Amino acid sequence: MIVRGVMVMNRAEREKLIYDSGSMNRSSYEKIFQRSIIDTEYLNRIISKNMTYAEDKEVLELGSNAWIGYLHLKNIRPKKLYCINISKRELDIGIQYYKNNNISFSVEFHLMDANNPSFGESQFDFIFGGAILHHLDIEVAIKNMSHLIRPNGKILFHEPLGDNPIAKIIRMLTPFARTRDERPISIKDLHQIEKYFNCSNYFCGGISTLTAMATAIVAKRTNTVADRWASSVDKLMSQIPMLSYFYREIIINGSKRPT
Repeated sequence: MIVRGVMVMNRAEREKLIYDSGSMNRSSYEKIFQRSIIDTEYLNRIISKNMTYAEDKEVLELGSNAWIGYLHLKNIRPKKLYCINISKRELDIGIQYYKNNNISFSVEFHLMDANNPSFGESQFDFIFGGAILHHLDIEVAIKNMSHLIRPNGKILFHEPLGDNPIAKIIRMLTPFARTRDERPISIKDLHQIEKYFNCSNYFCGGISTLTAMATAIVAKRTNTVADRWASSVDKLMSQIPMLSYFYREIIINGSKRPT
């Protein structure tokens, strides 16, 4: 769009430009902001458990390469997988992996905006993504998904949460590690998702966020006594619903509400 002779890009166009350019630099951010081995194993167990629903189903990934870890490496075989990404560069990562490996299920890749997908009503049994929802307009994306997914269909998304105090500081210090439009998931976003899906959410990374960072820097590893203690405390804290929203990460696991 051109306003007074100046090109003005919308959210989707800005995201596309950043990811197509390959200018995103997250290496220093990821080096500091590590996750403990205990938390990583916990998240993998939850993802593995809930992704089994995708077996022999019509599946859509919002994104184009999370399927490698979420499906292929877990030996889960959908009937057919569709992957969409607004960035050709990101889409090509998934395409090349598919071409270079012996994949036992069919995958279609589409250059497409997840905020404006062009699929049919009730086309999918399952929709998932890894760290993708917080790049989108949640209200628009979730409403669209509710149309794309069949009755009793399910969703699964692994996302960052916005209210973890340590994460807020790290995000403030590392603006180069993200686009201007991405926003970690908020309580308001979760309420928006609940309008369309009944969710059983899993939270990870409370106090363990701090100990994992400290031990990664000092001890050069993330499986210390401190990490194990912090994970135990996090489990107790997760029993208090409001405290869960201050964790670092969430896995959103939902079933479509009856219409």
